[in-house]
Amino acid sequence: MTTFSYNIECLEIAASSFEVVSRIGSGSQGATYVVKYQGRPACAKVFNQEKEMVQEVLMLNAAKSSLCSPNLFGVCTSLRLVIMELAPGTNLHYFLGTRPCRVSVHRVMVALGQAIERIHFAGIIHNDLKFDNIMVSENYENPRITLVDFAWATFKRCVPYPHINPAEIENFPHVSPRLASGGECDSNTDNYSFGVLLQTIADSYKCPLFAVLARMLTQHGGIMYSLQSLLQYIRDDYCYSCQHSCPCPNCIKF
Repeated sequence: MTTFSYNIECLEIAASSFEVVSRIGSGSQGATYVVKYQGRPACAKVFNQEKEMVQEVLMLNAAKSSLCSPNLFGVCTSLRLVIMELAPGTNLHYFLGTRPCRVSVHRVMVALGQAIERIHFAGIIHNDLKFDNIMVSENYENPRITLVDFAWATFKRCVPYPHINPAEIENFPHVSPRLASGGECDSNTDNYSFGVLLQTIADSYKCPLFAVLARMLTQHGGIMYSLQSLLQYIRDDYCYSCQHSCPCPNCIKF
């Protein structure tokens, strides 16, 4: 018996042990729901394919030391369903849609960069860092980031994607060119995705700092620069252009 099959058996739960409350949404991997499990809200993800369910469980187990992934509660293999912690807050797309203060955006992006570093330290490459897979807590002064959707995540030097058809590449703007062509993943390929996020925010908020850092991370496929060396430049009191152009009290006080 392998270690992983043992873990699956230890996590097995009955289909009657949870109650569906509402549907969150669906994607290429399956559908996600809010459920009631052991008297508390939780997240349940139903997968289209068993191999993606297995990969999600394996990676959530491996990433738990990072404290940036949902805690795993149980698996119902007959339904291809995984129950995990319901990540607090809203996803990054919704957060930005509320047009938050520029200082809050800087703090969230610093926290996101640190979360990416922590899963890398745990040996995990996420491979699917996009707005919907990043949860932001409601405490914008000291935001907590939870990364979700680990079915594409792998250990370093794996090949998470088959070759993406060039005609469909526009559907994967966050994926580094190396991964899109069927190459191996490492921390640089996640860094590329982080750069794509920074560029989108730079365009929306007209932030020159984010624009510069985005180019540094994406022009060379994320290879030339590490997040560790760049995060110091994204501190919430560093981008004077954003602070002086934002009329909110949080920015004016600097």
